[in-house]
Amino acid sequence: MAMKIIQVSASDGEGGAARAAYRLHAGLLQAGYDSRMMVRHRVTGDPAVHTFATGWSVVQRIRGMLRAKRIELAMRRFYRKRPGGLGPFTDDRSRFGAAIGTGLPKADVVNLHWVGNDYFDYGGFFSRYPACAPVVWTLHDMNVLTGGCHYNEGCDRYLDGCGCCPQLGSADPNDLSHGIFNRKQAVFNRMAATGRFRVVSCSQWLGRLARQSKLVGRFPVSVIPNGIDPELYQPRPAQDVRHALGIGNSEKMILFVAEQLAARRKGMPVLLEAMCGVCRVVPGVRLVCVGALRQLPEKPDVPLINLGTIQDDRLLSLIYSAADLFVIPSLQENFPLTVLESMACGTPVAGFDTGGIPEMVRPGRTGLLAPVGDAAALTEAIIQILKSDALRRDMAVACRATVLAEYTLAQQVEAYAALYRDMTGRRDRGEVAPAPAVNGINRNG
Repeated sequence: MAMKIIQVSASDGEGGAARAAYRLHAGLLQAGYDSRMMVRHRVTGDPAVHTFATGWSVVQRIRGMLRAKRIELAMRRFYRKRPGGLGPFTDDRSRFGAAIGTGLPKADVVNLHWVGNDYFDYGGFFSRYPACAPVVWTLHDMNVLTGGCHYNEGCDRYLDGCGCCPQLGSADPNDLSHGIFNRKQAVFNRMAATGRFRVVSCSQWLGRLARQSKLVGRFPVSVIPNGIDPELYQPRPAQDVRHALGIGNSEKMILFVAEQLAARRKGMPVLLEAMCGVCRVVPGVRLVCVGALRQLPEKPDVPLINLGTIQDDRLLSLIYSAADLFVIPSLQENFPLTVLESMACGTPVAGFDTGGIPEMVRPGRTGLLAPVGDAAALTEAIIQILKSDALRRDMAVACRATVLAEYTLAQQVEAYAALYRDMTGRRDRGEVAPAPAVNGINRNG
């Protein structure tokens, strides 16, 4: 019987973390493992992806709604002072409570991913799901390490219990973030006794932070980079895409992709500032954006095209292939799929030296990096790549070669499978490893 693995994620396609989790699930299926995915919001038609259902009665559903309301009111008390433009801030509790532990099917391994949006309940899951089941938690951002934020934005209070949270505008040492941190700590204290919990980071950067964490630093931490299907994302003929966008052969297309283009952490204002400098030096530059954006910014000096949200992988690969350069101006980032997607399509990358980005973007080989937030330095990096056709050609070859050598989906799947086998004592896809022989007798018979 094949090893049964449950991937738990808020979604199977909304956002980079969900897409990464789904790709891992699909890769495991293709490799012969019995992978299932349990999500709050389902967007694919994959029959192996299931929407989490509690089977609750009407009374239980009402109780769940009331629980969600209490959690929301507790958060709203602090949200009033929260600075604008920040990313999500997630409570450790959800309306589902203990049902998140009892409602999941039994499996050989449970792999948790990004589980926000009133879905995962730490206490409910770890107190009710069978303690004998190995659990892997893949870190797609910093939330598991903190008292609520998903990126610390320079704050190190998560190293010592949170409180006085700048993302809540709080001066209270016992604020919401401190309460969330303490509840998480109690859960992980219980898990430490089981020896059945592992942490995986997509990047070396977040792996280092996890090992320093007061919450999960006691557990084994592995680094398994995101992988990509190099057949799906590969260099493709770009002429039709450029023609459809009205971009001529002599013009330069710069691509920026993010789920929420205006999110502060994604750095669009810095990018636009950098692009003003680029446009003064390089003629015929177009900035093409993919992602949600309510209103185009007023930057008349920067010709900008927004294509909106695109989920289709093949269409995305065409757009990446059409670009002369991909730019990632994020101020903080883990291991963005967009960088891998661009590189797999042979498009070099310019961005900031932050998080896991420099693990993929090797200066002078697959792209160029600038100090975080330095618009002038980003301008220079973009210009340097755009002005040299030979450099772009060399980088295009190196980008594709780097993905094939280090970041394929098959490599990622095998690394996770090896981890699952190690935790379950199984060989390959589902065979139980034989017990060691004692006096020449095998204990399995």
